[in-house]
Amino acid sequence: MPTSPSILQVNTYDDGGGAEQICRQLHESYQERGLSASLAVGRRKLQTGQNIWEIPRSQNRWISALSNRISKLPFSGFGLPTALRRLSRPEQWVRHLMGHEDFSYPKSWDILKTIPTTPDLIHFHNLHGAFFDLRSLRYYAEQLPVFFTLHDCWLFTGHCAYFFECHRWEDSCGSCPHLDIYPSISRDGSKVNIQLKREIVSGLTLNLATPSQWLANQVEKSILREMPCKVIPNGIDLNHFKVGDRQQARQKRNLPSDAFVLLCVGSQIKSNPFKDFPLLKEAVSSLKTGRNTLLLVLGEDRPDESWGEVLVKYLPPISNRKDIAEVYQSCDVFLHPTREDNFPNVILEAHASGRVTIAPSVGGISEQILANETGLITKPGDVKEFREAIETIASAPDRQKEMENAARVRAENCFSLTLQTDRYLEWYASVLSAQTKSISAA
Repeated sequence: MPTSPSILQVNTYDDGGGAEQICRQLHESYQERGLSASLAVGRRKLQTGQNIWEIPRSQNRWISALSNRISKLPFSGFGLPTALRRLSRPEQWVRHLMGHEDFSYPKSWDILKTIPTTPDLIHFHNLHGAFFDLRSLRYYAEQLPVFFTLHDCWLFTGHCAYFFECHRWEDSCGSCPHLDIYPSISRDGSKVNIQLKREIVSGLTLNLATPSQWLANQVEKSILREMPCKVIPNGIDLNHFKVGDRQQARQKRNLPSDAFVLLCVGSQIKSNPFKDFPLLKEAVSSLKTGRNTLLLVLGEDRPDESWGEVLVKYLPPISNRKDIAEVYQSCDVFLHPTREDNFPNVILEAHASGRVTIAPSVGGISEQILANETGLITKPGDVKEFREAIETIASAPDRQKEMENAARVRAENCFSLTLQTDRYLEWYASVLSAQTKSISAA
């Protein structure tokens, strides 16, 4: 067993949402510790970072170049780019029409040839996003120890990242009530999809990890139930997200110093089916705090508006982590209205910033927030409870201060990037050591 293993991670992107953040910060953390670390992604968004490789695409390069040119025309070429791409791969188009997930990405079998050195292990993250042939898992498992962090439910469902009220995935899917849920399918091929996934993972040894016990519990009921599964909570960089001067942060963004400021973070929150925008709007519109109240919505570029007595100020997406941290520092309470979730990074960021969080008891959120200590947890979809939770904090500044201090302490004790990195390295070492002993015994 190598004392300093060479690590290859694989993910859809190198930058973006929660899974992308977790994967990239682990990659950078490994490098900071002097380990050989590589990251292979389906699409590279950033040009910064060392040893990050984009998995080549299989599309005809002439059609790709032509469709890219046409897409820049007015009205995006009237759909012609999409038509050209589909004509270049008719078998993919047929699978799309049948509602079957497409795994025909032959270049994803050659990831080990893409990077300059052969790793000691391969660690998969999100594999949905039209870049990876899931059937290649068996090939990689024959070459190297395989680790897999589940950030959502896609690997054990007929297509969806989250299943809402449907539990057909526990058996064989079919009669899917949510064809439009990401990754969407055009018609109900969910039964075929989950059967193919069952065949792919059958007999494989995948070392699974989930950020939450909630997701681990779902794994135990799924086609992955026979595989070892470990809970490793997400972590964040506590040097970036930290307690800061609230008034100073407000001055930088021209926010009123005496306001009770709420914050919600989410891209396309109004249309995102996983977020509960109606819950947010109804609760905030009926607020009676007795104070000048402001809601910041980070991730939306829209004109300001009023919901009842509350001014809603939209902030466009921010990429600089220092600026994002300052937005957290400017607020009094962080709101996370959601219908489906796993272990959202934004709650960890709010805790690290020393801010009270209010969120429904969805997914692994109750494992993040200590109820009545670092935040308040409400029933999913309950507008009255969500509103009253906000009003409770608004009316109790002393309690707010106590909860803010407790939130930061919890982040330091449970959710640091350092701790997350330690846990992953210990997991790797444990599995590799067991495999070495098994080989020696044989």
